[in-house]
This record gives sequence, C-alpha cells and structure tokens, in this order.
Amino acid sequence: MEIFIARQPIFTRSKKVFGYELLYRNSYTNKFENIDGDLATRELLSNTAIIELSKLTEGKKAFINFTKNTLIDELPKLLPHDLVVVEILEDVELTEEVVNACKNLKAKGYTIAIDDFSNEQDISSLVEIIDIVKVDFLLTTEEEQKVICKNLKRLNIKALAEKVETVEGFEKALKVGYDLFQGYFFSRPKIITGKHSPVAKSSFIAFIKELKDSNSDFENLEIFIRRDPSLCYKLIKYINSAHFGMPNKINSIKQAITLLGPRELEKWAILVSFNIFTNQDYEELSKNAMVRAHFCETLCNTIDSKMGAAAFLVGLFSYLDVIFSTEMESLMEELPVEEEIKRALIKNDNFLYEILNVAIKYEAMDSDEIIKFNKKYNIGIETLSNIYLECLEWLNIIT
Repeated sequence: MEIFIARQPIFTRSKKVFGYELLYRNSYTNKFENIDGDLATRELLSNTAIIELSKLTEGKKAFINFTKNTLIDELPKLLPHDLVVVEILEDVELTEEVVNACKNLKAKGYTIAIDDFSNEQDISSLVEIIDIVKVDFLLTTEEEQKVICKNLKRLNIKALAEKVETVEGFEKALKVGYDLFQGYFFSRPKIITGKHSPVAKSSFIAFIKELKDSNSDFENLEIFIRRDPSLCYKLIKYINSAHFGMPNKINSIKQAITLLGPRELEKWAILVSFNIFTNQDYEELSKNAMVRAHFCETLCNTIDSKMGAAAFLVGLFSYLDVIFSTEMESLMEELPVEEEIKRALIKNDNFLYEILNVAIKYEAMDSDEIIKFNKKYNIGIETLSNIYLECLEWLNIIT
C-alpha cells in the first residue's frame, strides 16, 4: 500500500512550535469518505514506527487521530507517551469502554486531546483527563469561541484553534483567548508597506549579491566563516553528514570548502544567511522553507537534473514575501537570480513553478494538483513521500 505523510505545525501564543499534527492519506483522494479510519490510523502508526517519530516531529509532540477501535485496542501505547498527543476524533462515541481506555492512556503519561469540539458536545466523562480541546476556528462564531475558551481555562484545559488560515485570523484567535494555533497563517503574507524594518531584507539581498559577484572565489567567505565558531560548526557538521557520503572526516574550513565545491558551498551559504536574516518569529517558517527548497531540488533532479539548483532557490525564496513583509515582485527586482526563477515566483507559469506547486500541495496533503503532476511526469506518490521524509532528515543535518 502506498503511504504518504506530511505534517502541520501547531504553535503557542508566542509562535513557538508546540508540536505537529501528522497528516496521513492512503489514497490519491484528499478525503476520508471511503477510507476506513481504523486502517488509516494503523497504517500511520506502522509508518511512524518505521520512520522514527522523533525525526518526523524534531522531538516535539505528535498529534495523531485515533478512532474508537484503535483507542480500545490501546494502539497509542505503541508510541512513546512523551511524544504523542492522543487525538480523539469528533465522531467517537464516549462509551464506558472508550472512556476507560483513555483514562488508562492518561495514567501512562499520554496527552489527551478532543478534536473538532463544539458547545453541543458532552465531554463531561473525560473532562478530568483532557489536556487539549481543538475548536474549528472557521465553523464557530466569535462569541461561541469566547465561551469555550473561558470554560476550558476554568478547567485548566488548553484551547487549540484549528484552521487559522491568515495572520489576521491568528491575531483574532489570540484576542479570543486560545492557547494553541494550527493552520497555514504562518505561511501567508501580511504586507505592511513602510512599517517593516528593511535591515534584514537589505542584508540578505546584499549577501546574495556578494555570493553571485564572487563567482568561484570564496576566500572572503572562508575568512568570514573562520571568525564565527557557530558557522564553523554548521559547515563541518553539514559536510560530515551522510548526505555527502564523504569517506574521510573534515579537519579544516579550507578542506570543507574545497570538497563542497562552489555550487554546494553557495547553497549552504544561502541557507545559513536565510537563518541569520530571518526574524525569530518566523523560525518554523524558515525551517519549512528549507524543507521545501530541498524537496523542490530533489524532485526536480528526478525529472531534469539541469534545473535542480534553480528549483532549490525557488523553494527557498517562495517564503521571502512573508519573511520580509514585501511584495514578491519587489524582492525579485532586487535579487540577482535567473529569470526562470523570478518567473516561477511571480508569474507562476513555468516548469519550476510546477515543481514548487506540487511541493506546496504535498505539504497540505492536497491531492488534486499532485495527481496531475504525477500523471504528467510519471512520478509515483511513494517517490514524493520518500523525498519528503529524506528532507526532514536533511533539515536535522543543516540546523
């Protein structure tokens, strides 16, 4: 059976990552109408056991949906209690058997969450062990949400707003009183012309220009790296990783630069500068951009290896408008990159954009565009899944 998993971050009020909901599909359809929920959960658990859960979530909490039968069978116990949030689906009837199973899990140290809660639901039988309640932010009124958040706070239960899709929505959810937030608001731009600090953007653009202007001469970059112990560490860690498969360990900055070569060194330098010049509020967004960049490059290389480097930059730069609160068109005017890269990010009508688009759709487990892409380029869904998981491992190497 083909398996593919993605993840969606869950944030605290200070925009720090609390955990990830693991998104699972076992067909090309992005819906569950005709998919057995028990099978979906069992397959997901099987894959997290194989992949290693901590790698999928970087050691943070993993929110996983559980059905009535999988709760009764105590399947959450197959995974570490300190990493898993047992998410009880909204259609699970809270029978005595289910309640007892949940109480046993709580006693073992598992975090318990209720999915898609509404005021009409009776969760009194579980209220003493519930840690988190998830509320559909789009399907409840502001007044309903205020009542829910107030009642949950009184019970010392965290309120999580689901489907927070915009920055404005996040700010509204903050005021309502939610503790946790899930959705794509962190990757949607909020352009505030004239109000953002231009320092980070200018520094990033200047750094990219310096890299491009230096061609293959990286002597100045070597001097720069030598001055910063953290950069030295990151570079040595990067090249010593299994990603490059170097037979010998690196013992100097010069050796690392020589072995990497101009193309890989430039890519590493851009990644490092991306982190340096990114606002700390966007730490998760920066990570997501790196994963997307590597995903685009790897996927592109399976189709056309000549375009891999450009695909990497398209993926990485696809978040620049959000990070620097600037229109993408304006950013592309200043950056010294190939026209095809600019076209992918602005006009959205070339091969590089196709690569970027399928990466975005995979992150959301939105299948329509994935199906079209796979048919056009004869790419199996298992290929996308393997690429994504490899990208998460790669992220651990470079950060």
